Amino acid sequence: MITRSGSQADAWLAGPGRQAGFIEQKRFDDSRVYAIEQRMPSLSLEILDGFYRREYQGARSFRWMREQGMLSLVNHSEDPLMVDLELVVHAFPMLRQIGVDIDGAQVAELTVATTPGWVRVPPFEVESGPHTLRLRALEPEVAPDQVRGTGDRRRLTVALGDWLISEAERAVETIR
Repeated sequence: MITRSGSQADAWLAGPGRQAGFIEQKRFDDSRVYAIEQRMPSLSLEILDGFYRREYQGARSFRWMREQGMLSLVNHSEDPLMVDLELVVHAFPMLRQIGVDIDGAQVAELTVATTPGWVRVPPFEVESGPHTLRLRALEPEVAPDQVRGTGDRRRLTVALGDWLISEAERAVETIR
């Protein structure tokens, strides 16, 4: 990032508090050049198993899940974290229920519509390190060929598109 000497941004970045994540690389008479430090996220999520190849519909992409899908959730911090997880999902061929488990313990049951939309998993806690997040359909898989005569014999339940994962706000207990 480049800032002009004397600008508000320059004063903010070079000021006494120095902003975390911005490292001055070069100083000129009229400007400064900063590198932006990349940090390891506190949480990460990636698909492991139980999903077909990625499909595209316009700007959207998704992967159909079989009866269950496994994802790796990693808490990169040294402390337990509350996780806030939102998923873009849609069901085939009807409204479905899916269970959400972390390391074998159920944390939620979600309703998934047949049109793509965001669903939120209630916040849950994970210890430091890797965990297995499992999504499991509570109704049987269905092949599109059975419903629409398409020739597609894959067994489908729900499609998983985007997701947002972050640290959830911890509830503060009020003592009266």
